[in-house]
Amino acid sequence: MNRKRIAVIAYAFSPSRGSEFAQGWNYINQLSNDFDVHVFVGSSDGRMGQFQDLNVIKPNFRISKINVTGLGKFWRWLDISLGISWAFVYALRAWNTDAVNAVKSVHELNAFDFVHHLGPIGFKTPSKIYKLGIPSYWGPIGGFQYINLRLAWISSKKYFITSLIRNILTWYVARSPFVRSAIHGFDAISYATQTNKSNFNKIFNVPGEVLSDQACRDDFLTYKKNIKPSLSFNVVWCGSLDARKNVRLLIDICKLTKSKHLKIVFNVIGDGPLRELLIQEVSKHNLDVIYHGFIPRSDVANVMKNSNVILFTSLSEANTSTFFEGLENLCVPIAFDLDGFSTNITNDIGFRISLKERYHTILHDYVSVLEKLYSSNDLLESYRFNISESLSRYDWNYLYKKHKKILRSIG
Repeated sequence: MNRKRIAVIAYAFSPSRGSEFAQGWNYINQLSNDFDVHVFVGSSDGRMGQFQDLNVIKPNFRISKINVTGLGKFWRWLDISLGISWAFVYALRAWNTDAVNAVKSVHELNAFDFVHHLGPIGFKTPSKIYKLGIPSYWGPIGGFQYINLRLAWISSKKYFITSLIRNILTWYVARSPFVRSAIHGFDAISYATQTNKSNFNKIFNVPGEVLSDQACRDDFLTYKKNIKPSLSFNVVWCGSLDARKNVRLLIDICKLTKSKHLKIVFNVIGDGPLRELLIQEVSKHNLDVIYHGFIPRSDVANVMKNSNVILFTSLSEANTSTFFEGLENLCVPIAFDLDGFSTNITNDIGFRISLKERYHTILHDYVSVLEKLYSSNDLLESYRFNISESLSRYDWNYLYKKHKKILRSIG
């Protein structure tokens, strides 16, 4: 019996990079066990049209590297050569058209049974592949969430203005004709977070599963009591040092834990425009912070293995890959109750902090959780054990099975 053929539009696709690049690679490797897969790719190295990561692999599926043409080349030039980041959206829309045309050309010679627009997950740039006339699937869809402006103002006045503009554009684009056509045009939809599903349903009332765009590897740690070093209580914070990641709140958390004489060491990984602010505050207040800077992923994993907690202060997040890397290393997550964290952090594995309180209360809520885990090894170990027991429902295989169920339902 011949296996069914599926075309997957996955702009970001790489065996070595994280985030959406990892989503494409892991999903399609799983998919190829059940389907004959042809994936149409726009980037493997982080820039449109760069495919260095795909030059040496020996895949069990077919890859077509799609270079943008026509006016899309201009938008790509503005983005890459001049650093005008907003031009990427227009370049991506042009690339989507080129990818759809490539799928159509292959389809005419050897028909596909399904098509899946996998990503990028941002809802602002859907393709029109649903017009091919075969069972079509779009998802997981992300990006339809609003930033808390009150906390954005506290984080950075500049970020507040950016967030306000972003919120307005998000509201407008979600109601645009091309998004409406796509959301109703595809035969099946999935959403990256419950927030995205709720926001879309308020407008379109289109059902769909909530499926993360990120997951854990299947070689995660096995739980062993007291596997973490007992000489110190280590917290890891990983991400871009910018206002969206809310570095100011991180600094305030470090200050408050020190004032409470809690022997908690904060390991900060990443780089960005607020790096100097962090370094200055650490030096000025003699904070228990180890700044690692931007380090390889293997080194990130080593820091996590020696940490008890993974801390997030982000004001906007989909399903960050560092959350799942933290789970793989049995780090207890603490984050705002927003976006992917609302879906992924259950009460038995971690803590969600409400955004509805005043800033002073939010700060103390974060530190209160850290103090509880710091003061009770039994409590800490219970969370680590629960993470270990639940990891199988966070891995790529579990996630793929949900995608496959959706595909089976439409064809």
